[in-house]
Amino acid sequence: MPRPTKMKPRIQIGVRCTAAEAEAAKALGNGNISQGFRIALRYTSDRNIKPMSLYLTLRACAEMARMLEQPK
Repeated sequence: MPRPTKMKPRIQIGVRCTAAEAEAAKALGNGNISQGFRIALRYTSDRNIKPMSLYLTLRACAEMARMLEQPK
């Protein structure tokens, strides 16, 4: 199996936001708040917006399904 290409170093940050902003980011990121913030930052900084990877989409779907199946 080939090794993945080297990625740019990333930093981890914490972001404070309102509940409404977190929900908007979650909707934009298909259930993934961090991905929603990344998409919004790319859009506002005029970078090319890459589509969400299949892995992230499936992970978000699995999380939403888990939440829907939980008893209330």
